[in-house]
Amino acid sequence: MKQEELAGILFVSVTTISRYENNHCEPCDDTKVRIASALNITLDYLLGVHDLAHALVKPDTIMLPSDFPNEAAKIITEYANLVGREHRNTKKGNRQKHTARTGGLAANK
Repeated sequence: MKQEELAGILFVSVTTISRYENNHCEPCDDTKVRIASALNITLDYLLGVHDLAHALVKPDTIMLPSDFPNEAAKIITEYANLVGREHRNTKKGNRQKHTARTGGLAANK
């Protein structure tokens, strides 16, 4: 993306974009979020916290360091699955209790 395009998206001057790129000034946090969004990259990547430009988030995925021991990863995954099942069961139980209290009628929210 050209500086002019990014400047237009962020509603700043091309000079400001150049100053960001050359570390002559730093954008505010809100602008950093908008830059990451405009460039379709994660904020962590923009800030140098993570080396992945795009989030690899998938439903039901636990992100662990690549050197994390396999056995420990299995234990964490099993625990997360257990907590998820208990949470879903609790929510289901609360809906059943609520339905019983309201005589089967859904409450207006």
